[in-house]
Amino acid sequence: MKQTSGSYVHDDGPFLRAAVRLMLFGLAVMVLALFCLYFAPLQIAPFISLGLYSVLWGKERQLGVFSPVTRFMTAFYAVLSLARVFAADIAWSAYAAPMVYLFLAVLVFGLLAVGRPFTMYYSKGAGFYPLHRKMSLMWGSLHALAGISSIVLMPSLWFLLVPMVLMLAGAVGTIWLNFISMGRAYGRQKSFTNGRFRFEQVCNDAQRDQFYSTIAEAYHADLQRAAGPRRRIDTATIEAEHRTSDAQRKGYTVPFLVYEGTRPIGGICMFLDHPQNGLPIESEASISVDQYRKKGRVVEMGRLGIHQRYRLERSVLTGLFKCVVEAAAERRAHTIMNDSFSFQVKLYSKIGFNPISEAPYRCGDQGSTGYGLMAQPMAMDLAKMVRLDQTSTTSSEVRDVLQPYVIERFFKILALQEIAEEFRLLRGPVWSKSHVTQ
Repeated sequence: MKQTSGSYVHDDGPFLRAAVRLMLFGLAVMVLALFCLYFAPLQIAPFISLGLYSVLWGKERQLGVFSPVTRFMTAFYAVLSLARVFAADIAWSAYAAPMVYLFLAVLVFGLLAVGRPFTMYYSKGAGFYPLHRKMSLMWGSLHALAGISSIVLMPSLWFLLVPMVLMLAGAVGTIWLNFISMGRAYGRQKSFTNGRFRFEQVCNDAQRDQFYSTIAEAYHADLQRAAGPRRRIDTATIEAEHRTSDAQRKGYTVPFLVYEGTRPIGGICMFLDHPQNGLPIESEASISVDQYRKKGRVVEMGRLGIHQRYRLERSVLTGLFKCVVEAAAERRAHTIMNDSFSFQVKLYSKIGFNPISEAPYRCGDQGSTGYGLMAQPMAMDLAKMVRLDQTSTTSSEVRDVLQPYVIERFFKILALQEIAEEFRLLRGPVWSKSHVTQ
């Protein structure tokens, strides 16, 4: 997979999930090889380390990966093993580690200087380039410090311990940067621009009041048209219904507003799964989404409202969908639900929502935000889109505006979950057999 402006441009999901496993395996090999070199008997330590890196080399070949670091470390441990066999005096081996650390620092910084961070070799150039760059800067610096400290601190025992601690810190840093955070600048932005419009997550009471009044105004004409002339729907009623509904899930709604200048022109809301009341779609449509909860976390997208004159502005729509999809990915939601009015079904279908019932249903007249109109329960498999599944129908227009690090981090977390699930399935039969025999 290649990348353009930090985002993925084709869906080689299986390889990239394997690349995540390879990264974790490579970290384990590095740590185990160092432990063996420092703490295992000198007679066998280099052979164990050589064996570990030979296995890593084989794993990389299976994926078609060519890593200069793995090649160099395998060659280094091969030379060390041969020296152990043929050299009578091995006192020189104390200087081998600092030389390796310094060479690795030169290699990592050299690759970075030519625009090819060493971590890119594990994913064939795919991924978020700033992450590759940050990883290279971290590892290059740690290798340089390890090499210098091991020379300066020799012959004290610290010449072994300090480099070891630095390498362990690098392993922890790799996990942190890939699965937790690269820093606030790379996380989901609560305020951003798309075209001439500004999007903000609602963070205070004044904005919340703006949200309800803006959505009520945006809904009014469509709801009145759908309800017909015999029933009058006013903006005050719409706003009151929305506030009453959301009060049942206080603290579990995440609204967003879009502004042109200082004027709000639309909004959308993400509903979190309330521990007692669940999602709004469950009470409105009288359905259960437990089958989706079994796959992972669920959220709901709703309250999509845009003032009439801005509905053909693609940047408004994609920006609002970006708000919810990124917020859902940040919370590692597998499925986004939606209870769409019938006249909005085509709009939601374009970004990857699919009906989950054979036919729409009629909403309640009283105590409902459906006002007696027809609605269609829908769902979008966010995990499928993030995993780069080729069967995903999620609009590429929406995918292209998503914050790349937020999505890549979720992708790697999903890969970890797959590994954990495989271990669970492997342990299941073994546990069952031992349980029965007892």
